[in-house]
Parts: sequence; C-alpha cells; structure tokens
Amino acid sequence: MSVRIAPGTPKNLMESGQDGNASASKADGSNPQQVRLLYSPPGPCSLMDRAVASGAKGWRFNSSRGRLQNIMEDKKIKREFSAGGIVFKPKGKEILWLVLKPTGNEKWRFPKGKINTAESSVAASKREVREETGVEPEILGKIGEEKFFFVENKQKVFKTVIFYLMKYLKQTEIGFNKETEKIAWLPFLKAKKRLAFNKDQDLLEKAKKLLSHGEAAMAKPILEKKKEVKSK
Repeated sequence: MSVRIAPGTPKNLMESGQDGNASASKADGSNPQQVRLLYSPPGPCSLMDRAVASGAKGWRFNSSRGRLQNIMEDKKIKREFSAGGIVFKPKGKEILWLVLKPTGNEKWRFPKGKINTAESSVAASKREVREETGVEPEILGKIGEEKFFFVENKQKVFKTVIFYLMKYLKQTEIGFNKETEKIAWLPFLKAKKRLAFNKDQDLLEKAKKLLSHGEAAMAKPILEKKKEVKSK
C-alpha cells in the first residue's frame, strides 16, 4: 500500500526503517523513504481508527489523497468583506425604510454586496444601494456589522458585512439591476416583519435608534477620515 505522509506527521504515527510495511514519500513527492506505520493499514477506516487510538489527535487518513492529513488543512478559512445600506426617507410625519426582494428568492433583505479591490466600505455600500435598488443615497453614519460563517464549494468562509445608515436623495434614471425583483418602502414595523433574517431586524432597530437620537448627524463628518475596510 502506498501512503503519502503529510508534512509534520507526528512521530508516534510512524517510524523510519527498511523493514517497513508501507512505502511512503513526502507530500511534495520528493525523497521517498520506507516507513513502518505503528498501526496496521488494511483500509482508510482502519487507518483513521488506529491513528485516533494511537493518540494522534487532529490527524486522519485522506483516502482521496492517499496520505495522512492534519484536519486543520481542511479548516483554512477564507475571509470576505461586504457592505450595504439601510436607507430611510421621510413621508409626512412617517419614516419609511427601504427593503428589497432578490430575483428568484423570497427572503427580503437590505441592499448589500462584496467590496471590490481597493474600494472602501463607504463607496461599496453606496454603489450596492444604487445597483440593487436604483436609489441615490447620502450616508449619515455607520450602524454596525454582521459576521457569520458559510460554506461555498466546500470552502469555509467567514464574512463581515458593514452597514451604513443612509438617507434617500433621489431615484436613479437606470433603476435597479436584474439581481433585484422588487423594492418596497415600508414603515418600521412592517419593514421589520418583512425582513427574513433576525440579524437584519436587529440592524433595523439600531438604525432607528441611531436616527432618532440624532447620532447619525454627528457621525457624518468623520466618515471620510476613518480607515475603511477594503477587500483583500
């Protein structure tokens, strides 16, 4: 049986010797050497069981690669940064909030999207609002962040989404893009009920509080002076 030994494989899993029962090489394919595994390897399950039994925590046999593998190799986390806006506009004595329904998706949310290379979160949030809702906004202040994990193409991703409080200025001539099916301006309670995710509902609460306390106006002058998160 041919086994590839991952770099850093603990010595209690194998030992060098010419009388070994498995032929192994380094993960890069160089310097092949004879090794004797400290467990019998009739199959992947047995290899895994023996590895665990021998006290080699954090190691498993990867049958697709044909080698022992540190499980941390499967836990490399990709980071993504996005930005979005929570937009309001006065209507008489009432404040309306902007929410959208993505095309082919029933989960209403706020406009948001990935931060492009060398783009600030402020610029990205305004761009996403324009593209997804057809609204030209004015940023008043930062509301907060959403942070969560998800898996995409077997890759674990840690995502941070920065949200800004925005005031409606005007409707763009182009309107919203094909990623959005429709938008809605709703009073606070209806907007909160329409939002599909609890985190978005919490952000709406923060946006309302920020607006009602007048903190947004105080935050605006320092927005351009802050160091913004950029995509990597």
